Amino acid sequence: MPAHANQKSQRHWSKNVRDVSLIHDGLQLRVEGGAENGEFLYVVALPTEKTRYRKGRFRTGDILIELNEEAVVGLTLQDLMNRINKAGKKVNFKVVQPGGGINKDMRDFLSQDFPNSDEVDIDLQDATRDNLYARTVPCTTRPPRSGEEAGIDYIFISREKFLEMEKNGYFLETGSYNGHYYGTPKPLLSDLMTKDEPAENETLQVEEQTKDNTENSELVIVHRENLNEENGLKEGLENDSQNNVEKDEILQNQPIQV
Repeated sequence: MPAHANQKSQRHWSKNVRDVSLIHDGLQLRVEGGAENGEFLYVVALPTEKTRYRKGRFRTGDILIELNEEAVVGLTLQDLMNRINKAGKKVNFKVVQPGGGINKDMRDFLSQDFPNSDEVDIDLQDATRDNLYARTVPCTTRPPRSGEEAGIDYIFISREKFLEMEKNGYFLETGSYNGHYYGTPKPLLSDLMTKDEPAENETLQVEEQTKDNTENSELVIVHRENLNEENGLKEGLENDSQNNVEKDEILQNQPIQV
């Protein structure tokens, strides 16, 4: 059921946001979701006894909104890992249970058209997009403009490739303007992998040392995509993008419709 289906009968999610402050000697927190899965980050297993709460407590299913006053909505699991390790032993989260207009489905939340008066939801959408745009390059079916660089400004792809990606769920949100499609793709899982990539669909254990190297912070990333499909898609995008750039070299002295 969409996050907004029962919004009128539930208290708005922003009224249910909780503070969770804790001190840890190596935070071991099991989290799933992330932008690479089209979801907000959410808790699936609670920290161990090595964690000392200062305020509040995690609950299973909690959606992570902020870490030390910085938005974590729209981040990948690896991004969250990096921020936790940089934060040191004292960390402060803002979390919320699903309901009241939000759930773990980030695509559903981004697809909603909130009125201008709904500043809380709009601010959360903006924070999510800010983090996404720092991690992924948007796709478009329009030709490149003069000075634009494929893979930096946009990934330029054909209309057919765009529709194929949309059908297969690779976009977090899509739109159109002047007859051209635009889409924000999920960060490719292959970008998050080390050279020793795990087998398809298996769980990847990610471990990083905390600042004082006393214990490991731990996240478990659950692969929900087929790595062969991801790598094949990436190769196809690169080829498609290069073809569009070559076409643009022929058209560069002609007017280009945005």
